[in-house]
Amino acid sequence: VEFTHVNDAYAADNSTYSGLTQLDEFNLTISVDRPTFINFLNANRTFFINSQLFTSYLQGYHKDATLRDGPLTALLLVSANTGYFQDRFLVSMSGVYDFTSQSGAFLPSVQYRLTENFSITVGASVFAGGFSSRKMGVNQCSAFYDHTLERTVYVAHGISPARDLYGFFARIPYT
Repeated sequence: VEFTHVNDAYAADNSTYSGLTQLDEFNLTISVDRPTFINFLNANRTFFINSQLFTSYLQGYHKDATLRDGPLTALLLVSANTGYFQDRFLVSMSGVYDFTSQSGAFLPSVQYRLTENFSITVGASVFAGGFSSRKMGVNQCSAFYDHTLERTVYVAHGISPARDLYGFFARIPYT
């Protein structure tokens, strides 16, 4: 368990001329590790499961003006890994989900140790997320302005900025 308090942290705010406001930020992290037998997947070895919950509360948050998500945010990380064939074959996967921005990631990988000095790792990274809209600020420069439309800006929070960075990888290290 870890708790932090940041007094008068600066955050982007569309309702102020400077574009900034000061908020008090309270962060709480809870982490649980557990070796667990899952016999039908691996009868000879435990799965090491780690879960972490990251929460944040912003005191002084304004829904329409502050560009950050809030006032309460939560992100969950769950990782699990195990080994087969005397740990020559390692399987690992992690999942991350941001409840507030409804964005997430899935990161699986497998590693095979061919010799004492040579191994191959193959994995992937899959991200998901989207945009949310906020009212345009009082001090925004815009090349386009239509009086009939409400001026909005679009922001990506949580894991959403990485949503297009998915991919596959292969690593062949020699030690």
